[in-house]
Amino acid sequence: MPEAPENEGRVAARGVVEEEPPPAAPPAPPYVPPLVTCQGSGNEHVFRAYSDETECPDCLQAAAYARWAERRAADLGIDLAEDAAKAVEAGRDPNGWRSRLAAAAAAGGGGEQ
Repeated sequence: MPEAPENEGRVAARGVVEEEPPPAAPPAPPYVPPLVTCQGSGNEHVFRAYSDETECPDCLQAAAYARWAERRAADLGIDLAEDAAKAVEAGRDPNGWRSRLAAAAAAGGGGEQ
């Protein structure tokens, strides 16, 4: 059986030739926002801001935790600045893991079995 001839278009019911639509254009690459310098504390670093943010998510979280800690200390009647000053005078880093571990060991008996 002979093969039907290939047409560039399709034949409609009334004999009118319809052209096939042109091939679709390749999709546009995804939007990548530009790098923005973070206005937060610490070393200078950059992040990708998706709107009008000025601080990276890590700095925003650290600032939120600091605000929470200040409010919690005020609720408990603790002076964080005084405690930190005493730790610095004693020669230890008030925020270091060693000091927190030593304080936990002294308070809880060291966790020895």
